[in-house]
Amino acid sequence: MKRLHFEAFRPVCPACRAPGAASAVRVAAIDQATTAAGDWVDLLEGMLECTNPDCLREYPVLDGVPMLVADMSGLLRSSPLHFAFREDIGPRVLSALVDGAGPDSELERLLRFLSHYAPDHYGDLDPEPCPGTAPVAPITQLVGAAVEALGLAPLPEGPESSPLVADLGCGVGRGSFALAAATGGLVVGVDLNLAMLQLASRALRRGRARYPVRRVGMVYSWREHPVDLPGAARVDFWMADAHALPFADASLGLVTSLNLIDCLGDPAAHLRELDRITAPGGKLALCTPYDWSPNATAAPGWIGGHSQRAVDGGASEPRARALFGGPLLPRIALQAEVHALPWQLRVHDRSTMHYQTHLLVGQAG
Repeated sequence: MKRLHFEAFRPVCPACRAPGAASAVRVAAIDQATTAAGDWVDLLEGMLECTNPDCLREYPVLDGVPMLVADMSGLLRSSPLHFAFREDIGPRVLSALVDGAGPDSELERLLRFLSHYAPDHYGDLDPEPCPGTAPVAPITQLVGAAVEALGLAPLPEGPESSPLVADLGCGVGRGSFALAAATGGLVVGVDLNLAMLQLASRALRRGRARYPVRRVGMVYSWREHPVDLPGAARVDFWMADAHALPFADASLGLVTSLNLIDCLGDPAAHLRELDRITAPGGKLALCTPYDWSPNATAAPGWIGGHSQRAVDGGASEPRARALFGGPLLPRIALQAEVHALPWQLRVHDRSTMHYQTHLLVGQAG
């Protein structure tokens, strides 16, 4: 956790935050950190703590990633492997572990998840890209389209002039770097998957990406290569829940939620958070391919995709447009949209999923 970002974003406790009131989070313990002039610059391992004496919730920092999640115990119980996954396992032992765990085990699902996203974020920087790798990272194309639709231009570097940017659902992080390079802002990439955030953190702090690539079935190999990422000095990665974010009300100049909302259990709660944290005059970029699944979101929470007897025939696009200025996004007016942006995810050597994602951008009043 970079000190520059901690002091600029001033995180608040997601556990005891109430409407109109928020408790600051402080650094309570420093176990590993880089330092300069006798003070910490980048906290790699330690503890944050809520300053509210009636709360005092603790938030660990691991591998440079602060875990600002209200229900940490629930997350640990539901996804323990995310907190124990090792990227230094060799291919022989990894193969034995995956074969032993079997298809669709927690280990194989985690590897598959990383293999979906990492090549599409960093594969274009690989000197020997694996089959199915796009020549230009799809996430950078989405960010570029969002920046263009928002009418943004890079500002001079420096905390006084730079916007504060939250990249929600950042995954393994390439989009956060692209946002920093495109806007000149300070960017915090936010996700709930620690394994993905650790991959992003290693790319940030080591300048190298290492990730598993699915060849076929349960057969995985490792890819490792350098990554030269413009804007990296202005990027940090935090763990947080998109339904309960650790940012103060109306505190961010730009918020992005790219291909996230159809992966959430409660899209309405996420939309309320987007409205809450965007500053007056601030901008919001929201995009989704509307790939609804009951495994992620119960059908009543879908934005379209059901009730085809309604006047809109169950279409998602008109319902998404109506969100802006509506009960969930009352402060944000729709400014522009791009109906169909190509986006892809690599499945394995012989399979790639192709989407058309819908981008909507707005501004808070």
